[in-house]
Amino acid sequence: MEIIELAEKKKAFAPPEERYRNPHKEAIRVRQIRIIIPKLDSYRKRFKKLLRNISIQLKVLWSAHKPLSKRKELLEARHLYRDASNLLKTDAKLEIITRLVSKALLFDCHYHPLYALKGDIYMRKGNWKNAITSYESAKLMAMQDENLSRNDQKMMYNERLIDAHKERGDWYWKNDHLLEASNDYEHVLLFRLPGMNIPSVQVHF
Repeated sequence: MEIIELAEKKKAFAPPEERYRNPHKEAIRVRQIRIIIPKLDSYRKRFKKLLRNISIQLKVLWSAHKPLSKRKELLEARHLYRDASNLLKTDAKLEIITRLVSKALLFDCHYHPLYALKGDIYMRKGNWKNAITSYESAKLMAMQDENLSRNDQKMMYNERLIDAHKERGDWYWKNDHLLEASNDYEHVLLFRLPGMNIPSVQVHF
């Protein structure tokens, strides 16, 4: 109504030759203005709502990436390890499990079960070299675990290393790489001897 009143006042003070020169055209123009302005109001409200939703989503993202306390990082690493272990028992894609393990290692790079789980993933892929490296990393980290006895530290992950060396040795044997096969079988023998612990090879993280 205010727009119509302003239009009427404008015409009232217009020169005589322009006043009501084309009433039909003027009526259409005023009607279009009355239609456009509510649409602009609707767009403005929708835009404000969109900005509000974006703001909420950004707050969620920022809060999700806030630095965690050391205790929460350790807990998060164990939760991710549990999820990855459960997924490995299913037909889940190994790439997804690998990402979970890698993320968990960012929270706690000293948690030796994560390296062992990484070795299990490589074993599933048939990548014995990386599996052995991961198991050796797990064994080295287990040596620093004060919750384990000295004997448990020495025996930890030996069975997995035996399996990895045996499978790789069998592959070498079938493909006539006898020297490499004998080296892997020697590792199996040393791991099986009671009280024996072969020197750990250099591990690259």
